Amino acid sequence: MKEGNKVGYKGRYDQLAPVVRGSFDISFVAKTVLGRYWETFNNEQKSKFVEAFSGLTIATYTYHFDAYSGERFNFISEKDLSGGRILIQTQLIKSDGERVRLDYILHRNESQWRIINIITDGVIDLALKRADYASFLKSKGFDALLIKLNEKISQYSK
Repeated sequence: MKEGNKVGYKGRYDQLAPVVRGSFDISFVAKTVLGRYWETFNNEQKSKFVEAFSGLTIATYTYHFDAYSGERFNFISEKDLSGGRILIQTQLIKSDGERVRLDYILHRNESQWRIINIITDGVIDLALKRADYASFLKSKGFDALLIKLNEKISQYSK
């Protein structure tokens, strides 16, 4: 990110895409955020959602990690959780000294540990997305949700 401004949004996106795809179990998270709706969709819809959700995840990181100004991560601890999952507790220390607690829940997908949830200062990302998407699906439907995700991606890239 030290060259974030120099390479621009597209350059950052290209750099972050393989990192995000390699670190997160995007398919698992996508299925989880859709909850009970996942089973109501056909394979083509599921594939389209995973693709859009993956693109939004990468775009979100690309947008927010636009430059480096001395931030650093501190590892706090690792804890075993039920179901073969682990919790990695960290702190992001911003350049102004502010500390943000970032906890990562990982599970094993094939031979690798992958992130399935992030908890930021006690706020559970997966729960927020699940509630937001369920409400949106209930009121507007699948196609509207895809449009919403793709619009958000476009907003980030401007």
